[in-house]
Amino acid sequence: MVGIVSLHLPLDASTRAIVSTVEFRAMKPTAVPINTCRGPVVDETALIHSLETGEIFATGLDVMETAPIAADNPRVTTPNVVLTPHLASRAGESTVSVTRNAVDNAERIARGHCRSGWLIPRSATRPFPSICLVVALGSGSVSARAGEDGWSHYGASLAGDRYAAPSAITPESVEHLSRAWTYRTGDATSGRGLDGNPSRIRATPILVQGKLIVSTGFNRVYALDPGIGEEIGEFDPRVDFSRPYSEMFVSRGVAAHGPASVAGACRTRVFLGTLDARLIAIDADTGTPCDDFGEGGEVDLSVGIRRYYKWDYSVTSPPTVVGQVVVVGSAVGDNGGQSFSPAPSAATTCSTDRSSGRGIFSRAETTTRPPLAGRTPSAISREGRTSGP
Repeated sequence: MVGIVSLHLPLDASTRAIVSTVEFRAMKPTAVPINTCRGPVVDETALIHSLETGEIFATGLDVMETAPIAADNPRVTTPNVVLTPHLASRAGESTVSVTRNAVDNAERIARGHCRSGWLIPRSATRPFPSICLVVALGSGSVSARAGEDGWSHYGASLAGDRYAAPSAITPESVEHLSRAWTYRTGDATSGRGLDGNPSRIRATPILVQGKLIVSTGFNRVYALDPGIGEEIGEFDPRVDFSRPYSEMFVSRGVAAHGPASVAGACRTRVFLGTLDARLIAIDADTGTPCDDFGEGGEVDLSVGIRRYYKWDYSVTSPPTVVGQVVVVGSAVGDNGGQSFSPAPSAATTCSTDRSSGRGIFSRAETTTRPPLAGRTPSAISREGRTSGP
């Protein structure tokens, strides 16, 4: 008889309700089934019955059959049920593994070893960081440490080490720091009329060619003078907010590449991923799209992707430029997957040529979501953008 069952399965027609009455009866009375994959792989009615009758001792659920869980759901008040909000993977060990695998895959792409499908790390035992990337970009190179700009990548460097060179700022001097300036983008909403999702700044700015560049939850990009906080330029991709996205108002930043060795427009490019699944190349000097990238400066990342919810497939994290390739991840509203048979993939990884925007590879399974009740952009307000002390 089974004691502890830990479920790690994708959700499709063959795994839906794969653990039900028969499986619970085969367990010991002291059994503790744990579900950290997808809620519908467990028959909820059978689970509650087994808990109430003592067929099993307890259960741990990191995922629910229906999310968000209703307040009157019996699992909320059942004393032998432990619930967590789909966060069970947030352990130190898993964070290290995910980061190591991402850098390992970036190294493969840089060496021309990319292929369609998931890229599997060559080794799970190498110490973190698994590599220290030094990638040739055009005629120059970018080391794994932050360059002269100070913070030219989301994680300070291509290795994502968030390393800052020694400076006058020390643990002892922090308490003596004072605010130099404040800049207000004006990109603000309380979330009323947008499923209650308020906007907030989640991005890490980058410092490129003397400009502090940051994105907002509205996917607008601002270039500021880092010394005085004055706006140098703005780019608005005009994302459609007439309907809510699953990752509403989430933009963690942008990526940059350059300057190129040749003269002309777009010598330094800023790459922005949007909530409506576009990759946009922006000229860091002028703040305008790079016309030679994709179609008019942008690539529609949903092209060729099957079976996805249109408003649930977004880019929320900064792209990564590796050699001649821009690598872009994605975020999807995976709780909606239970309405599909089979279920959609939980993520998509795409890459494009950094100069032309030509697609290199992608992976996902998708379908179009039916239209939702209309919501208007009137819930979004943009107060005056200001900067000052």
